[in-house]
Amino acid sequence: MQLDPELSVSAWLAVTDATTVNGCLQVVPGSHAAGYLDYGREESDARRGKALGVQGMPNGPHERGVWLPLDAGQACLMDVRLVHRSDSNMTIGARVGLNIRYVAPGAIRPSGPHSPSLYPLTGADW
Repeated sequence: MQLDPELSVSAWLAVTDATTVNGCLQVVPGSHAAGYLDYGREESDARRGKALGVQGMPNGPHERGVWLPLDAGQACLMDVRLVHRSDSNMTIGARVGLNIRYVAPGAIRPSGPHSPSLYPLTGADW
């Protein structure tokens, strides 16, 4: 699925400290301007499974990438098309983050027959 970037935003919240040693985010500034890029599954033996990778991008730090270390409780907001990645956590501690996509009504554009369905959370009792 694709999200209309005018009606959606990604938020990444650091629940624990996210450092360059334990795998903080790396973003490629300006990459959102290229629109949605083709992706595929990375060849990886990571315990968490195979990650999504942007076709034609290296499986590692990007030469124009900027690291975004965050203290626990800090967050960053990103365009939903921004190319981003993280390294593996090389410490014995956990790096925990929460990725949230805020999506306004009408922002979802299916991109193929296997687009996932969404279960929006709404309500007046919060």
